[in-house]
Amino acid sequence: ARWLWDRHPGPAAARLALFTVFLCFDTGRHERRTSVGEPQAYGTADGDLTAAVLDGRVGDAMANAANG
Repeated sequence: ARWLWDRHPGPAAARLALFTVFLCFDTGRHERRTSVGEPQAYGTADGDLTAAVLDGRVGDAMANAANG
């Protein structure tokens, strides 16, 4: 980006420089995390999908939906 600005300054070079900075920042987003959340333990699915959804038991609802 600096080489382009030295040779051909203008909006295209500025756009390239800003995009380069964005990519440098954005590609490191995974390294900025300090910890990983612990997996949530779900109770045993009782087979009642409607009750699990209404009670807010997302894990049980997903297990019931996957098991049919």
